[in-house]
Amino acid sequence: MKLLLIFMGCAVTFGLQSGIPRVEAKPLTVKEMLLKAAELEGIDPEPVVKIAMRESGLDPTAVHCCNYDGTRDWGVMQLNDYVVKHMKMKNPLDAAENIKVGVAIWASYVKKGWGIDWAHCAYAKGPGRCPR
Repeated sequence: MKLLLIFMGCAVTFGLQSGIPRVEAKPLTVKEMLLKAAELEGIDPEPVVKIAMRESGLDPTAVHCCNYDGTRDWGVMQLNDYVVKHMKMKNPLDAAENIKVGVAIWASYVKKGWGIDWAHCAYAKGPGRCPR
């Protein structure tokens, strides 16, 4: 019997081997974290990976400075300072935390049912700046 758990960017497998409990942890790649986060949100992972590629090139240390309003964008999903503050993120450059928050935001836009184009606009500019 095996149980797989995703915890802090690691795939942790619990199982029995010869009657002895065994725990193995393996760091996930950024792409694997994106796929798992999309799966947990119940959404198509393909757009999630494409967004992360466009936003950061899958680089967890990417920081975009100097938006038009003086804010910055952080990490794999390029989360804005406003999101970082609102979500009370401890470290926006932590890939697991960044991906969890970014994918949850994307999923909330997709689940509104206003179309993929609106979801892309809302993720990039903020939902208030996108016509329905």
